Amino acid sequence: FGSLLQVPCVLSGAIAVPALQRIARPDVKLTPQIMHQCTFHLSIAILISSVGFPRDLMPILYVARIMVGTFSTDVWHVNNMNLLLAPLHVLSNWMQKEPKAEALEFMFMIIAEVFFISITALILSTLHEKEYQLAAASLELEEKVQEVKEAERSGAAAQRLLAVTCDASTRLTGDLRISQPSPSLSNLLMCGFGSSVGCNHLEGVPFLRYVDPPEHHRLKTFIEESAKAETPPRSIHLQMKDSSGISFNAELFHVSVPSLTSEQVEHLIGISQENSERVLGLEEQSAMSARSPSEMEPTDMRHILGYGLPPVKAERSLPGA
Repeated sequence: FGSLLQVPCVLSGAIAVPALQRIARPDVKLTPQIMHQCTFHLSIAILISSVGFPRDLMPILYVARIMVGTFSTDVWHVNNMNLLLAPLHVLSNWMQKEPKAEALEFMFMIIAEVFFISITALILSTLHEKEYQLAAASLELEEKVQEVKEAERSGAAAQRLLAVTCDASTRLTGDLRISQPSPSLSNLLMCGFGSSVGCNHLEGVPFLRYVDPPEHHRLKTFIEESAKAETPPRSIHLQMKDSSGISFNAELFHVSVPSLTSEQVEHLIGISQENSERVLGLEEQSAMSARSPSEMEPTDMRHILGYGLPPVKAERSLPGA
């Protein structure tokens, strides 16, 4: 060896290297028990290497002891192991004292070891708490992602069903504002009829604006009761009005869905119009908008809005009259 002071370093290497090789093997599952054994073996290796270690380089061993403590997932195991090996570390330091060292220096060694164990326990406890918080946040994020995926699936299925069975459908926020307007809703409410501009303008607009004021309380009560899990699906008949202020009878269907952006519950609303005259008026207006201006005859505006009046033809003068 060249010197007896090198023997402890060789022995510590003989203990530490197999322990590290064991956890580095791909076929070994890193269970808490295996990590505890590795931590214990490395701690023993550091203790043996401290014998004959230069006193000026002792801070390196303190850092190594802290790093080894982070290998274990059990903070209490590391703290108990440090307490168990603390007298041996103090004895190792005392064996390397100078010949003229006094008993007071031995007290300083004990105080230094107690201070080191306290700092190590604080560091490892803090790291363990942060690791636990990160793990809890990761689990919460995974649960939230699953909830969002489930909400997307259920919301999309319910929205497709309402789009098939109703004249118009839309998604409302918790405060009953339109969050996902549709062209069918824009056409039903006559907002930019026949174009996609009115559909975009409906986003963020209070849905109650298109419900007759006397029906506001009934609609809010219906949505609150229908949002409860034990309430069976149902509908409500009420008076609505379009952007021109013309009232019409409608049947509203409601489905509660989780929100994708907040903790509030959102609402899927399906609207079925019950006023057939107004439907005819809308169809006629759509057909008239497709005709050229030269082909259109003057008509009464009430006929366009669905009042069921026959169009009034303009009088034409006969040639030569």
